[in-house]
Amino acid sequence: MKRLFSVFFVLVFVVSIIMIANTSVIASQSGDYTYTIVAGKATITAYTGAGGTITIPSTLGGAPVTNLGKDSFANSSTLTGVIIPGSVKSIDGTNYGGAFRSCSKLSSLTIGSGVTYIGQGAFEKCNLLTSVTIPDSVKTIASFAFNSCLGLTNLKLGKGITTLGGASFSQCSSLVSVSIPDSVLTIEGAFTICSKLETVYLGCSLMNIARAFVQCDALKRIVIPSSVRSIGDYSFMSCTALTDVTFLGDAPIMGKGIFTNCPANLKIWYLEGNDGFTNPWYGYPTQISIPLIPNPKPFTPSIKTVLNTSKTISGTGTLGGIAKITVGTKLYVENVIAGKWNLAIVSPLPAGTRVSVVIKKDGVSSSSNAVYVIPATPVVSKLKANAVYVKGTATKGATVYAKIGTKLYSAKASSSTGAYSIKISKIKKGTVVNVYCKAGGQFSAKKTVKAV
Repeated sequence: MKRLFSVFFVLVFVVSIIMIANTSVIASQSGDYTYTIVAGKATITAYTGAGGTITIPSTLGGAPVTNLGKDSFANSSTLTGVIIPGSVKSIDGTNYGGAFRSCSKLSSLTIGSGVTYIGQGAFEKCNLLTSVTIPDSVKTIASFAFNSCLGLTNLKLGKGITTLGGASFSQCSSLVSVSIPDSVLTIEGAFTICSKLETVYLGCSLMNIARAFVQCDALKRIVIPSSVRSIGDYSFMSCTALTDVTFLGDAPIMGKGIFTNCPANLKIWYLEGNDGFTNPWYGYPTQISIPLIPNPKPFTPSIKTVLNTSKTISGTGTLGGIAKITVGTKLYVENVIAGKWNLAIVSPLPAGTRVSVVIKKDGVSSSSNAVYVIPATPVVSKLKANAVYVKGTATKGATVYAKIGTKLYSAKASSSTGAYSIKISKIKKGTVVNVYCKAGGQFSAKKTVKAV
């Protein structure tokens, strides 16, 4: 027994050593770069060069460079310019560990068109950066990514961004103007304490604003697009120059203290016909705004065919509008994003349910034609020559039809299982049968089968 136990222990020990060896990552060096390779992709973990302007290599050790690791270039006092190649997908960062954090002399930055993610604190405290262009490939700019870039005056955000993380551009005290692309859905604390920020253009798909512009002392006026559904706590707190806020849509859900420490003469403007505003509203006077240019009417929205088995209702509408969808007697509200709206269905809808949509943008509405939920196309079991029944399953309780030439046969589907069995005249091989059903006053699409 002792001998067996000893052999077992040795085997476990050997297997453990092999597993550790196989999972360990060994750092390699190539010129000025330390890197690791995992799954055929290289991550730069450290830079040891002399600085100046550098072009990061696109391959190391025969593998494409896809990641710039946390701290990999951080705290450099000699790096003045960086060109990031298209092979790089991620510029990594963690709390106090961004890839280029505190590069005190970095003044020139080119981000390659392959980057999709700029991580936490990636360029934090790069105070000599004056101009940053984010390529369209970038989807996420994480929290603190460009926090405290004190010299940043020119910021161009790409068209692919969906998320601006908390404090991503906080304390960029030289930034004067920013335009948020239509792709951005949420801004969370991104521009707090940008003391010179005067002009902000918000994209027409923006849904949520959360603490985004706290203590922006130079911000005098802002227009909230009709797509915005909620404004979180303290979003415009201590904007000491803010005098005009214009809402292009219905009143959003408002958090607490949104206009705390804003001027007493702040006025809220909204378009005639928009819902949810009172006078005063959250302690400030409101007034109906008269647009200088008549608002264009949203184009007529559409609704895709809805089955009683569908899990979503969807369609098209004017970009940045609000879709008010009526399903039976219930009303739902969704944003139109990239020209499309989508409503998830919690439970299947009965055939015959009426569905309509109204798209509202900038105080002007456009309505769709109503559609009705139709029953799903019946399932037909294999049909053989000489058969005298057509069988299968369909919408529960529906009337199911089998049309053969000019003759029409029918039967009722089970109200509990949906199974049906239609008595027909004996058929020959190759006979074509069209099967469809009716429920809620609506006909399904046809299922065509041949006898074999």
